[in-house]
Amino acid sequence: VRCVQETDMGTHKSPELNPQVKAQREFKQNYDIEAGAIPSNDQGATNSFDLTKAAHPLACVFHVLFKVLAIVIYLFGGLFENEITIFILVVVFIAFDFWTVKNISGRLLVGLRWWNHIKDDGSETWVFESYDHQITINAIDKNIFWWCQIVSTGFWLLMLFYKIITFSVYWGISALIAFGLTASNLYGYYKCNKQHQKKVESLVKDAGVSLFKTALQNGAGKVFGL
Repeated sequence: VRCVQETDMGTHKSPELNPQVKAQREFKQNYDIEAGAIPSNDQGATNSFDLTKAAHPLACVFHVLFKVLAIVIYLFGGLFENEITIFILVVVFIAFDFWTVKNISGRLLVGLRWWNHIKDDGSETWVFESYDHQITINAIDKNIFWWCQIVSTGFWLLMLFYKIITFSVYWGISALIAFGLTASNLYGYYKCNKQHQKKVESLVKDAGVSLFKTALQNGAGKVFGL
């Protein structure tokens, strides 16, 4: 199979790829498509967050719900409640969101999980867990998980910065708590995803080598009649 590229100067044929490299690329492309890293052709920007096409719509709802409740109460709660009630509600909903993302939505929507482990000497270490085999991750689930987590963390960082420069200590504390919890989840899943990508690269490399060896054996068998 030759790669053909259409240009203004005519048809240009690129040289054949090394069979091992070609096998690795094909396996990586198939893996990414099934894992939701590469959206299908019929999936545009307009339906990237369509819950009707999500694999775990309920998990998506709760992944968004507590974030929205905390932000809405923080911005508009003063119209209905006193400062103490607002502070408590914001912290409670952010805590619910932290637990939900860390223990449920991260595992269901992107197949990742992280936690802190306390060693016997009292030191703390981060533990990252992901699938070590090929899985199917819905692209809608993935988009909702990452974008909502990034936007939520960015919002609380913005509020924290604003409260600092306006010397609003009371509301700055609530923004700091919210930013700390959302940023912890974002950082934990970012590191977990990076580790998972290394697993994928290792899996792709091993699969490419295996396919290359199989092709050589089959070729040798045909040549020598084995």
